[in-house]
Amino acid sequence: MKRADEMRSVFARHEESGLSLKAFGEREGISYTTLQYWRRKLSGKKGGKRTSPVPAGLTRVRIIPDAPEVERRSSAFDVWFSNGISVEVPSGFDEQELRRLVGVLATC
Repeated sequence: MKRADEMRSVFARHEESGLSLKAFGEREGISYTTLQYWRRKLSGKKGGKRTSPVPAGLTRVRIIPDAPEVERRSSAFDVWFSNGISVEVPSGFDEQELRRLVGVLATC
């Protein structure tokens, strides 16, 4: 199996896990930077056929209610834009500042 196919499988498991990318990587023993690299690589940002495991634009989000079996490891959100830019947003963020930042990043 090619490495790209392996990583598509990893991202499919990540999507089903409901965990942040960082928490999923810790659980699976895969470094966060490796996951970021492969997410960008599979997104097809440099042109060619798009092979992203997550479609550009809006995507379905699964919300997991607070439950004892769900471990909260991170107090941040990972926000990924279709242009390949990602931002880690801490909990308790200033909504107005985030809107301003998103507006700027959307033009990149």
